[in-house]
Amino acid sequence: MEKNKCVVCGETKNLKRGWTNCFYCCSHCEVKHVSAVHGSMPGSGGLPRRNWVPQHISTEIRSRWEE
Repeated sequence: MEKNKCVVCGETKNLKRGWTNCFYCCSHCEVKHVSAVHGSMPGSGGLPRRNWVPQHISTEIRSRWEE
């Protein structure tokens, strides 16, 4: 059976399933990946800044990692 790993950095410890239903090892990796997903959506017009995510998603990510 394949071991789960962080979709961003490959870490295998302390994983949580995140906003995109992927596994992440920390909030930084989750924000980085979610931002990339948002930036790649057709019609997005790009991101306002690096590692930007919408406020409601940012709040959810932050609360998940504070637990």
